[in-house]
Amino acid sequence: MIHYKNEEQIKLMRQSALLVSKTLAEIAKILKPGITTLSIDKFIGSYIRDNNGIPSFLNYHGYPFNSCISVNDVVVHGFPNGAEPVKLNKVGKNNTAWAKMIGITPALFTLIGKNWRAPPN
Repeated sequence: MIHYKNEEQIKLMRQSALLVSKTLAEIAKILKPGITTLSIDKFIGSYIRDNNGIPSFLNYHGYPFNSCISVNDVVVHGFPNGAEPVKLNKVGKNNTAWAKMIGITPALFTLIGKNWRAPPN
């Protein structure tokens, strides 16, 4: 079934996508060897809320985190934790989403290698 969106719904979806995009760009700026996935998750939650968004994973069926972050052998939907810092040459996958009214935007990115730097503007 196709659900058509009105102009207001499309505007909300665009706002959602832009916030997720900005969140991912900000995450790239803080990544460095030794950071924990839990600290990345806390940053995600703060950044989304500071920008008038709602982390849509948080409390979804009791899920206690703002995002799902997986490193290396965890395929997807890993729980952020503070016990294991991220090392050089690790693969990190993050799935974050923002929700406000009907604007839910999931996003997934993968970081590979030792060149931990923010993307160019």
